[in-house]
Amino acid sequence: MMSVKYFASAAVAIAGGDDDIDVFTDTPKHVHLHQPGERMRTGMVYAGISPDTHQPIYTTPEDAPLTHTFNGAAEYAMQLNAENYLGYHDWRVPTNSELNVLFNNRAVISGFHFRTQQTSQACTGWYWSSTALDEAGAWAQGFSSGDQYRSTKSNPSNLRCVRG
Repeated sequence: MMSVKYFASAAVAIAGGDDDIDVFTDTPKHVHLHQPGERMRTGMVYAGISPDTHQPIYTTPEDAPLTHTFNGAAEYAMQLNAENYLGYHDWRVPTNSELNVLFNNRAVISGFHFRTQQTSQACTGWYWSSTALDEAGAWAQGFSSGDQYRSTKSNPSNLRCVRG
């Protein structure tokens, strides 16, 4: 049985099972803490704790190679899964709150390209979330400012997939 403990620093401690838990303090005897930005042996990066699931989330080591529309972002995640990217098949576009975790930890996660879109609005460094607002719009986040706004699903934006 795997035990997982969460700490305020958004690090995750993992112990093997009930025998690895100190019965007096209810903490793991042998602890390994993952800090945001830590590279796993598979190449994925520990990003932090999902505000939605309260579980650890991991991200790809860098952005998707091109900008994508909202639907294109979901298709790209499905492509990663079909390829069993880094040994996993549960990659997805982050929710808007998980995208904010990536933004807050962007300096230690690294690999963000901050591409400039060539549109009439000239938005810089926008990333897709999976959080749709309606038929035509979804949440996106600017990684130069941290602001989250409604974006038209047909706009091209950057993408960083997550799992967990």
